[in-house]
Amino acid sequence: MINPDSRDHFLREFISLIRCLAEGHANVGYLRRDLEDNPIHKQQEGMEEKRKKKREMTEEKEEEEQEMKRLEKRKMKKRKRKKLQHGEVEESPQKKLEMDDKENEEEVKR
Repeated sequence: MINPDSRDHFLREFISLIRCLAEGHANVGYLRRDLEDNPIHKQQEGMEEKRKKKREMTEEKEEEEQEMKRLEKRKMKKRKRKKLQHGEVEESPQKKLEMDDKENEEEVKR
């Protein structure tokens, strides 16, 4: 569009297209939305019901997934409480690695 020659060519083509539409040489009736029997914008029977059911199924699935996550979190909390009650201290992954390293060193020394 910066080049004047290409811009002029584009504008001429665009104006000729608009003139063609304005003179009625092109079939643009399909573009209207206010017609009931329009083949392009025709609403299929039962489509809204199918969409609604699909939405409901998706929502139910999401709710189930969230409930499963909540239950898993509760289980983890219960496990932690039990470990604390029995005097077990949960070790951090770093501490576990250090313990493994110490065990490996002791085995090498033997």
